[in-house]
Amino acid sequence: EALSERVHDWDGYFVVGIRHQLGDNEAQREIKRQSLERLLNLFHGWRASEDSFEQCVAGELAGAKKLYLDAFLNYFTKMGQGDFSAMFDSPIISKVVEQMRYLLPPEQTFQESIGACASFFDSEHFAKLPFQHVRAYSYATLRRMVRNGAYINLERARGKLSGFYSDVDHAAFYAPYCDAIALDQAMAELMGKRGVDLEQTFGVKVFCLNRLEEFHGWLDDLEAGVTEEHRQALSSAYPG
Repeated sequence: EALSERVHDWDGYFVVGIRHQLGDNEAQREIKRQSLERLLNLFHGWRASEDSFEQCVAGELAGAKKLYLDAFLNYFTKMGQGDFSAMFDSPIISKVVEQMRYLLPPEQTFQESIGACASFFDSEHFAKLPFQHVRAYSYATLRRMVRNGAYINLERARGKLSGFYSDVDHAAFYAPYCDAIALDQAMAELMGKRGVDLEQTFGVKVFCLNRLEEFHGWLDDLEAGVTEEHRQALSSAYPG
């Protein structure tokens, strides 16, 4: 009843506004600094590791599985103990497994439904989700680069990798669904490495912020190629 009968007829604009509340900038910078230091502290172990690239990818996917399951079990435990505030202050990731369980046969026991969800996280279907694919292959590729001698100078590494985790998430969230994406030099280099290779895997053009003129040139060519039919369609969709 929340939707009209003509839900598929578009006769106006629908606007979603999100109020962004500024957080504690100092706290955010400190969290970012700590994350970077934890990343750099892994480098010594990576250089000594003999894990193959495929094993590194599998390890990243296993880590994602553990994250989803642990977050849900923590949420489920709090709810079972009567802490209903967990419904409002638990991270969004804690609700993923819960939503997955709704799709399973209702006669399944709790243990059976958790087992089914765990099996999905071990499947090729999960591994090929664009977000999981880009993240897992990005982290594994960085490990391979470090093992091959990259980022020996930690001070230079701090400058190049300061926003590594958020940059990878940015690329993983958006790149598979875009025609083009502009990234800083270190991230653009990573996304072009064998294994990740965003352009070949998802058909998205990757541009470097250090060479924005190439990105502008691509946009100019795109605009120049717009047909008259396309322009008329744009005028109809966005009048005035």
